[in-house]
Amino acid sequence: VRDAADKTHLTVTTTTTIAPRSTVYSMTDQSTSQGGQKWRAVARVSVRDSVTGSLLKDVLERHPKELLQRVSSWTLDSDMWMRRASVVLFTRKVARSGEYTDVALEHCERLKHDPEDLVRKGVGWCLKDLMRGDKKRVLDYVISLRRQGVSSVITLYALRDIKGDERVRVLRG
Repeated sequence: VRDAADKTHLTVTTTTTIAPRSTVYSMTDQSTSQGGQKWRAVARVSVRDSVTGSLLKDVLERHPKELLQRVSSWTLDSDMWMRRASVVLFTRKVARSGEYTDVALEHCERLKHDPEDLVRKGVGWCLKDLMRGDKKRVLDYVISLRRQGVSSVITLYALRDIKGDERVRVLRG
């Protein structure tokens, strides 16, 4: 994993099945000149999200400091897929663990006004999953986003698992 603005890199050598029909993608990057080219070349949203949620989750477990430094810069990347990956990394098991809630909320804050719909949906998804680890804190943050007039794409995605009176209360503000 490598930051485009940085000449250093963390070499990740792995092969994982991440797509239907047992398609295998090798995310090996031995060259600093290629950087994120293989990542950027993964075309479908579902495949990108699977890579982020599985491969990068594994890298996060093994090299948290190094990956978090890289991923933090992705929130400012010109490529919307890199920005989306900077929050999608903190979904599913990573979100439930609660270990990276602070970092994930920081990334969500940076991307809350992103012009790209898929990035905003990624922010909402991240917030939804983060509630599984720290519901009160994240729900309070979502309520504050609604009060700020942040895109409903983010807040409605974040509230997908909130039902009944609680949902009505949050939506009414």
